[in-house]
Amino acid sequence: MDHEHYSKERSASLDLLLRFQRLLVSKLYPGDCVGQVPNIYSPDLLGVGSLLKKYTALLCTHIGDILPVATSIASTSHRHFAEVSHVVDGDLTGILLPELVVSIVLLLSKNAGLMQEAGAIPLLAGLLEHLDRFNQLAPGKERDDNEDLAWPGIMGMY
Repeated sequence: MDHEHYSKERSASLDLLLRFQRLLVSKLYPGDCVGQVPNIYSPDLLGVGSLLKKYTALLCTHIGDILPVATSIASTSHRHFAEVSHVVDGDLTGILLPELVVSIVLLLSKNAGLMQEAGAIPLLAGLLEHLDRFNQLAPGKERDDNEDLAWPGIMGMY
């Protein structure tokens, strides 16, 4: 039910961008290519890779503009952080970026050469500093970091 509620709230443009992103990834995802020579890619595939790079660049530009403002507002108080997080979660940053990152990691594991040719990964790396600054403001981040880094059950003994 939550999924239906969120999809009704999303704009048609955001849904269109999400479908476009999924189509790009599906075109780059390797099927059963028996006998295909690795490191030699068709012009169509390289074109889709180039389009993914351009799409990623535009998305990263938008997110790079939004996150510093969000970080500035969120640094005011924990309540502001919660409100800004809710807004960012419903924006391109919260909807398109997570799926794009997972998709690119999947594509990288399946066809690293093609992803190297496309050049979209360095663009995403440019967002890490902005994302880190925003995440540093999260209330309870120390506890979350300790839980993430600890072996299961170890922190409960101390």
